Amino acid sequence: MRPTGASIIDHVLGGYPPGLPLVIAGPSGSGRTVLGLQLANSALERGEVVQIVSSEPAQSLMHQADALGFEFDAALAEDRLVLLELDASTPSLVRAQGVESLVEALRAEAPGVSLVIVDPFTAITAEIVDEPRLREVSRAFVRALGAETLVLTVETERLAQQRGLDRVLSEMCGAYLMLDRETTGRRTLTVEKSRAGLGAAERVEFAVGPNGTHL
Repeated sequence: MRPTGASIIDHVLGGYPPGLPLVIAGPSGSGRTVLGLQLANSALERGEVVQIVSSEPAQSLMHQADALGFEFDAALAEDRLVLLELDASTPSLVRAQGVESLVEALRAEAPGVSLVIVDPFTAITAEIVDEPRLREVSRAFVRALGAETLVLTVETERLAQQRGLDRVLSEMCGAYLMLDRETTGRRTLTVEKSRAGLGAAERVEFAVGPNGTHL
């Protein structure tokens, strides 16, 4: 298990689960994107190449990274960090044609990448509502991308529309983490699944501040 640099994930899992996607699910404001940026920052500090595929514009992600104290400018200039915004037409193209052309484009943008973060994965699968098709597309995406480490975030607000997606991702992931944010602002993480057999059974509380998330 490789340490992630995100204290909460290292605490509950001991690092990245080997060989399979890490899924981070939660509602808006729960810390999904912050965790993704924190994982990216740690990988960049290790000298790795990172690709973030997001529904948010690159400028917005860079602003969030700056607010967290992450220095992404040099990595971006050196092409060790590649930020790609998902087009609004992506879900309909994936529904009609599958994910192969999308994956081919992602791989061409970041040769030598070791960490790919898709935030949120539901921005790719948004127009697929049939569970067998969701399973087919999700597995094809992971298989074709072939990233050493893959992190998929999921908007839990979307799961009601894409019934079965949580089950599909749970089947194929190395670990499935569920984030929550209460009305009081309290944030918690629960390990829903871990193939490594690790992870806290109870909820772990965390905060967002300088350098990402903190237990």
